[in-house]
Amino acid sequence: MSKGDWQPHKNDPVMRVTNMVTGYVRDLASSGLVNNMAIDGNATPTVFKKVPPAGKYWMITRMLVFLSDSTAFAEEKFGGIAALPLGVQILINNTELVNWQDNIDINTCMYDTVGREIFAKVDKSLAGRWTFAKMGSKYGVRIDDHVNGFGINIRDNLGELDHFRIAIQGMEHDLLTARR
Repeated sequence: MSKGDWQPHKNDPVMRVTNMVTGYVRDLASSGLVNNMAIDGNATPTVFKKVPPAGKYWMITRMLVFLSDSTAFAEEKFGGIAALPLGVQILINNTELVNWQDNIDINTCMYDTVGREIFAKVDKSLAGRWTFAKMGSKYGVRIDDHVNGFGINIRDNLGELDHFRIAIQGMEHDLLTARR
């Protein structure tokens, strides 16, 4: 069979890019207004989310992380605070991708992690990017759960951090059915 003869089964998904996905992962419980995850999640864990709209799915290519604090960072800390006993879960379609308990955990996932000179916090901040397309799929990770989507589960007290923000980038697609 030549490449031109190939016909997809009528139920196979066909990707069509409709929109770029970019933006902060937010606390949807507070109307999507809160994007600083430096909160106390000890008593009540909070999941910050970004979910695709109905009829769409996302291929997330990268995650951008920013942490800052008034205390200097060290590898055994989470930002400038003590290492986390439970950690911060990164969730894909409600499945744990990774759990961060300290700065080493964060740095092993990302490329180009640096302290931000622009904020005069070289040793008190961390910014980096995690390129999902380098994890075995050249297209990134697929987000198709319209309830859970991409989530960050805060299960410890991060309230002593100044800032903890995560943004995601990728492409939005329609899920179409090929015709016979």
